Amino acid sequence: MSQDKSEQILHNPLQQTSMLEGEMVHRDKYGAIRELFENGVSKKAIARALGLHVKTVRKYLRQEQWTPYHREPVTGSVLSGFEDWIKSRASEVDFNASVLFREAKLQGYPGGYETLKRFVRPLRAEQHKMAEATLRFETPPGQQGQVDWASSAVWLGDQKVRVHFFMLTLGFSRRPFARGFVDEKMASFLAGHEAAFAWFGGRPRELLYDNPRTVVLGREAGQVILNGTFADFVTHYGYRPRFCQPYRARTKGKVESGVKYLKRNFLAGRRFLNLEHLNRELER
Repeated sequence: MSQDKSEQILHNPLQQTSMLEGEMVHRDKYGAIRELFENGVSKKAIARALGLHVKTVRKYLRQEQWTPYHREPVTGSVLSGFEDWIKSRASEVDFNASVLFREAKLQGYPGGYETLKRFVRPLRAEQHKMAEATLRFETPPGQQGQVDWASSAVWLGDQKVRVHFFMLTLGFSRRPFARGFVDEKMASFLAGHEAAFAWFGGRPRELLYDNPRTVVLGREAGQVILNGTFADFVTHYGYRPRFCQPYRARTKGKVESGVKYLKRNFLAGRRFLNLEHLNRELER
């Protein structure tokens, strides 16, 4: 491209916009628009920061949740009746066409390996595209923590028991807290919060959650309807609960990193006398 042409594009916002608007607005970019707007950033400033037209920003703010662009892979008649199974199973085997082909044959799939591999290829590409489209947001000290549950089969004494771990990670420092429970009921959920607040010596101004069924009863006109017990708990401790948009990817990446550490590092190859011993070791 000539220098004159480059300068024309740089000084022509409409031409810049037409190039940018050709790109699909990914799930995390939608999430970024919502998050920036909720934090008081103007629509024009959001458009400049994310390289979008302000009309695009307004459009996505009108949507209560992200709507994915969907393109069906080209299929042949030999795949008829197997498409849905392959789509649901593909992510579980990391889009490995060899594994899918072997399992599909056991279910009566009459086609060849190359046909199935061609079907899987765009599914894998879309998954990688979404994985790379993550926008990272930092929060100042004391502003936000992220909360989630994790579970794992753990040796307690001579028995392998399913333990549920309450996880709270501070957004700025990434400091994690974990406490094991026998279930994920409301009593355990609130006890986990109180243990974390005591451990850190306070609580963030806001906590980010997924959409736990014990807490979120539903949504009306874009507003979250909270369980009454949890609403009273939040009022008592004086923090703001925030909830991820349904189907929004990787919003709670900080606490999810803590979950990976818990399972892959802390628990790997270890045994504990009982739940109390496990929690003492977590604190240590």
